[in-house]
Amino acid sequence: MANCNVAIGRLSAIGIGKEVTPGVPVEPTAWIPVESGEVTPIIKTVEDTSGYGIIDKIADVMTVENTSETAVSGIIRSESIGHILMATLGIASAPKEVETGVYEHKFSRKNDNCPITYTITEDTPAGAKQAPYSVIDSLDIEGKVGDYVRFTVKYIGGQIITVTDKNPTYLQENVFVAAGMSVKMANTVADIATAPKVRAQSFKFTVTKGAESIMALGSTNVDAIHNTVLEIKGDMELVYDSDTMMQRVIDWSKQAISVLMETGEKIGATKKASLEVTFPRVALSEWKKSGDMDKIVTQTVGFTGTYDIATAASVIMTLVNKTKKQY
Repeated sequence: MANCNVAIGRLSAIGIGKEVTPGVPVEPTAWIPVESGEVTPIIKTVEDTSGYGIIDKIADVMTVENTSETAVSGIIRSESIGHILMATLGIASAPKEVETGVYEHKFSRKNDNCPITYTITEDTPAGAKQAPYSVIDSLDIEGKVGDYVRFTVKYIGGQIITVTDKNPTYLQENVFVAAGMSVKMANTVADIATAPKVRAQSFKFTVTKGAESIMALGSTNVDAIHNTVLEIKGDMELVYDSDTMMQRVIDWSKQAISVLMETGEKIGATKKASLEVTFPRVALSEWKKSGDMDKIVTQTVGFTGTYDIATAASVIMTLVNKTKKQY
């Protein structure tokens, strides 16, 4: 008889829960719809190659590190993305009601090396497992014409534990598509509001936290995980209709960039769900144009996020949704 625990990948579910004490597992407080998601054990071993008077090379193998990695990607949705933004930056404001039943959440970076830790749960027909002490190493967000706006997030974590099967439950959420995405660029953040939209075909960025596992004598599991430095890199593709962007790169121009994503449906009387990512000060650092002889020529402009003294930030994320609780 066939094993009824055999199943297709879409029957797997990924849940996330913010830990009270780092490394002490908690139940998921949110289940995140994903296009791919996997909690993977990372095992480091050492080999005993001592000579025993025989030609066999390996006498024994011992595990010296037993940790985990989690990779999750999917479409950005109005409510669940807040958990990932919180895990990435570390500070979430108290929700502000901007309209009846509609709340604004501001996320900013926590200025230390002690990250917020999470328990990641993967529930499958074959069984459920958790990766406690999970810390975000990087977050990618990308939107391109004719598609959804997507995220990819990578965690490193502690040793995986098996747990009882869960009962995933999901929220009805609004999704973001590139048709509701706009990019603005200006000399300063104050000028963003009145700046014209940039005619971008795609926009993507990566926030890297440089997460590092700390191991200690007496255990194969992590002793602690700390983030190191926060770095931001990104690029956007535009039609090549002038040399303005190229000249800005040559001049190492510093600009403010705002990326606004809105859903098509209203979630209140007038408000739509939205996610705005603001980079108060970036250096335009790379430029190249496409070379296809039979297609419209485009240009790709790369940027590096820098710290802005005026706003005390290199990135600020503002999420508007129906979630009343603080992330």
